[in-house]
Amino acid sequence: MTNLLVLAVNVHVGLLFGICVLAFLAGYMVRSSFIQACRKKIKDLERDMLRDNARILELEKEKADLLRSKQ
Repeated sequence: MTNLLVLAVNVHVGLLFGICVLAFLAGYMVRSSFIQACRKKIKDLERDMLRDNARILELEKEKADLLRSKQ
């Protein structure tokens, strides 16, 4: 009777361990995909900022050229 109880406990511990490993892997995959999406979003925003700043610098240069030509 005790051998059956020990076997049942071992099976349950193994099952619990397996469930924990699967839960960890699932959480890791979800988290890594979330981080990857955030990194992509950051790169897109940085690209947009660089483009906008380049446009601002271009307009400032045109403004300076116009002011210089008026003098």
